[in-house]
Amino acid sequence: MSARDLKDLLHKQIDLLEDPDDVQDLFLTVNDFLGHRHLWDKEAPEFMEQLRRTLESVRGGSATIPNSQVMLEAKEWLTR
Repeated sequence: MSARDLKDLLHKQIDLLEDPDDVQDLFLTVNDFLGHRHLWDKEAPEFMEQLRRTLESVRGGSATIPNSQVMLEAKEWLTR
């Protein structure tokens, strides 16, 4: 499917949205995607530096959360 075809399909899907909250959510999602798009470029030095810092944090244990804690928080969140 071409980029033009995908854009047309996306426009049609957007036109189907009725709830203003859904439109706002989609807008924020697309805006965030476009704002961070350069970070996905593997050649971008900023992206590589961010990956390096993240790996160092994970290896040092400061950026991880135990699975048991995540599961507990997820259960609490889902029962609110």
